[in-house]
Amino acid sequence: KKKFERIERVNLLFKEVYSNFDEITPPRGNITFSHGSKWVTWLQFYQDYLVQYLEELKKIAQDVGFNVPIVHNDSIILLHPVSTKKKFRLANVGLDIYVKTFEEFDTPFDYPFSSVFDSKYISYYAKKNGYRPWGAEIQSGWLNPYTKVPLDQTWMLALSLIAHGLTGISWYIIHDGIEQDGTPYEYNSAFDKGGNPTQRFEVHQKIANFIESFKTDLLKSHELFDDIAAGHLELSNMKHLMFIGDILIESMPHKSFMGAVSDNQWNYGFLDLEDEPIKSLKQNKVIVFHSLGFAPLNVVEKLETYVAEGGRLITFPMPILWDEYLQPQSSEIYPYDLGKIEWPSLRLFLLRFYLWTMMWKYFVKKKYPHKWSESTLFANYIASKIVRFGYKYRRRFFLEKIPVTGFLKHVQFKLLQKTPSAKPIMHRYNVPYGFSVKYGDGYSITLGSELFMDYNFPYYYSMSNTVLNNVRNALNVLFANTPHMVTANPPNALEVVLRQKDDEFLLFVFNRGPEKEVELTFHINSLKSEEYKVVDVVSMKTISHASNVKNGKMALKISENDAVLFLLSR
Repeated sequence: KKKFERIERVNLLFKEVYSNFDEITPPRGNITFSHGSKWVTWLQFYQDYLVQYLEELKKIAQDVGFNVPIVHNDSIILLHPVSTKKKFRLANVGLDIYVKTFEEFDTPFDYPFSSVFDSKYISYYAKKNGYRPWGAEIQSGWLNPYTKVPLDQTWMLALSLIAHGLTGISWYIIHDGIEQDGTPYEYNSAFDKGGNPTQRFEVHQKIANFIESFKTDLLKSHELFDDIAAGHLELSNMKHLMFIGDILIESMPHKSFMGAVSDNQWNYGFLDLEDEPIKSLKQNKVIVFHSLGFAPLNVVEKLETYVAEGGRLITFPMPILWDEYLQPQSSEIYPYDLGKIEWPSLRLFLLRFYLWTMMWKYFVKKKYPHKWSESTLFANYIASKIVRFGYKYRRRFFLEKIPVTGFLKHVQFKLLQKTPSAKPIMHRYNVPYGFSVKYGDGYSITLGSELFMDYNFPYYYSMSNTVLNNVRNALNVLFANTPHMVTANPPNALEVVLRQKDDEFLLFVFNRGPEKEVELTFHINSLKSEEYKVVDVVSMKTISHASNVKNGKMALKISENDAVLFLLSR
């Protein structure tokens, strides 16, 4: 009632015949385009209500005399956070960041580059609101007594968050114990149930000592980005209105795609497509827009300007364009209608889901004595099954002539005849699943398949050189060979992050895999023209070789699953 004021406006939007506001109930049944506006309005309403609830809690705390800084946290484990910007207007927000959650996958990280996106995400909004970015709940030990988390994961996680801008880490869980019923509370954390420090405590201590001794350089330095950004449009998280499976798997394709970007030495920036002016968008040669389902017309018009003035926009999947009245719209940078949406048979999926549930009920859960956490364990068990199901049914596409794999949802496009500049860029059996559109001086590329499934866990750690090369070549096509600040030889070897403080550089190198010998080439003028002394500031393991930077090159040998910080100075 507050939003629409008159019932006639509601009827016009929802195509209903309500006589008063009391007759309106939340939508039920199938989600269809014919009444999509009702679903979107309801979703926006209850997500805004959650922010209002947090605001009321903050007021209660202040009214009773708790005159302390108010903070709140959000989760980014499987689902994307909602209404982050609005929460930041109330208080500083920290994320729950867990990078190892699935017990049956014996890998250092579930998503190899998840901490990269998570820390960029929270750093961006914290700094916009004048806060220091922090992690409210950073995985210390195991998620549960069955998910084994290696010590080097703890080290790599901390350095990744620091490299990408976080200035506060709150470890969780920190102390093992015993439940009231006598069940061990075992998470292999920093302290055992007797309060004695463990090996993980030694890792925490090393991280704390490093931060204490190097905090001035960290706080006064700034991260350097390539001319690529992850364009974010949160508004309300409505992607799962288009495909219910996205509730469980929505973060996977985005982290897979952006993980491939990081693994190929592009350090991407982050920007909010709604808030940033066109001037900020134009500072990036490429913007990757992972759509959460809907895009308002005012944002689309900004993207049109960005593309027309020479930008390169890569969107996946195609957003639904709506105006302020939630009426469908069209745009020349998205000159197609949605065709067939494909994913494995719903009947097959439901049958598998039933079998998974029965397996859990009668067999799997018997090995878990921690009954209090059964819902979490069951959710992780089902999610891991869905990951395997999705990987099994991934499809092979051709991005131009390069074979790549797509996620379990694929969208065919129906091209509108009025756009002759639109050319297929991705296909399967000559059916188009992606288009490149010349618009003004730039290009808009829309991908109907959520690419680089191989970068999902645990497959990244066993990817062949052929697959890695295909991904790199595909990214070069999509990004039109956008230059790097740093490249590695051999490629696909590691992630590199540069921070700058005056005329010094902080070089973070992350090796998520076996021991490697690589040569780094710097494409920044000062590092190309002058010799820089290289000092190994901190690493978890032993750096057996790191040369000074000369003629823009640096040789490096880095241990398995290690993260290293070097100081580069003249």
